[in-house]
Amino acid sequence: MIKKNTASSPNEIKTLGFFYRSENREAATWAKKISRWVIKHHPEVKFTEKKPDCLVVLGGDGSFLAAARKHQKQNPIILGLNLGRVGFLASVRESKKFLKGLNRFLGGNFNVSGRIMLEAAVLRKRK
Repeated sequence: MIKKNTASSPNEIKTLGFFYRSENREAATWAKKISRWVIKHHPEVKFTEKKPDCLVVLGGDGSFLAAARKHQKQNPIILGLNLGRVGFLASVRESKKFLKGLNRFLGGNFNVSGRIMLEAAVLRKRK
């Protein structure tokens, strides 16, 4: 299901959080760069680790899936910024377009695409 953002004000996203793998130096650099950019261009948006309206995922599809799994109970909007190879799940696939995409998003210009999460287990010999 895809829903158009119907916020009466583009400031619906009030809080952002980041998710990236700690060993990913490029992601850490981008998180700092994005934080500085948001503070300058969207000072109304605050950063939080707990229950963000939007979770910015910096990495590849594996990071995106790990973030979705970890934050499924909080159900934030996940904005994927691809730093991996394919970026199938990412909202923005090229790093040179990260800030432009983030600006559009924070301006209320986005669609939300709902997804389901499956959990599976393999049993062999009843184990």
